[in-house]
Amino acid sequence: MNKIIKRLKIDLEGIIIENRKRSLIFLIIILTAIIGGYYLYKEKNDQEFYNNYHLQNNATYNATEQSNIILAMIVTSMITSQSNITIDSYLDSAKNNISLTLEYDEKMLKTAKTESQKQYAQVLILQTKTMIKYIDLLGALKVASQKNPNKADEIMKQFDEMRNQTKDYQQELDNIKKQDSELKKRINEENKKSVNN
Repeated sequence: MNKIIKRLKIDLEGIIIENRKRSLIFLIIILTAIIGGYYLYKEKNDQEFYNNYHLQNNATYNATEQSNIILAMIVTSMITSQSNITIDSYLDSAKNNISLTLEYDEKMLKTAKTESQKQYAQVLILQTKTMIKYIDLLGALKVASQKNPNKADEIMKQFDEMRNQTKDYQQELDNIKKQDSELKKRINEENKKSVNN
C-alpha cells in the first residue's frame, strides 16, 4: 500500500511539475504575443503619423503651387487691366488642397506618439491655418485688383506678414526636428518620397 501511495505521490508530483512547465511555457507565449502586439501597434501608429505627413506634404505642395499661379494671374490682370476667369477655379482647387492639408495635420496630431511628433503636428496646424488665410487673401486681392487698387496694396503688405509668419513656423519645425533624430530622419525620408513622386 505504501508503494502505491509513494507511486501515486511521485506521479502526482510529476504531473504538478509538468503542469508548471506548461503554465510557464504558456505564460511566455502570452507575454511574447502581448509585447509583439504592442510593438506592431506602435509601429503601425508611427507609420500612420508619417503616412499622414506624406499626404499633408503633397496637399501643401499643390496648394502652394496653385497659390503661386493665382498670384501671377492676379498681377498679370492688374498690369493688363483684364480679368482672368480661370483664377476662381485655381482658388477653389487651392482651398480644397489646403483643407486636405489641415485634415492630415489633425490626423498627425491624433496619431502622434512622442512629444516631438505632437509639437511638430501642432506647428504644422498653425502653419496651415496661416496658409488658409493667405489663400483667402488671394481671393480678396483678386476682387480688390479689379475694383479697388488701393486695397490691393494693403493686401500685399498682409502677404508679406504671412510669409514671415510661415518662415517662423518653418524655423520652429526645423528646431523640433533637430531635437529628435528619429523624427528628422523619418520626415526627411517622406520629403524625399514627395520629391520623387
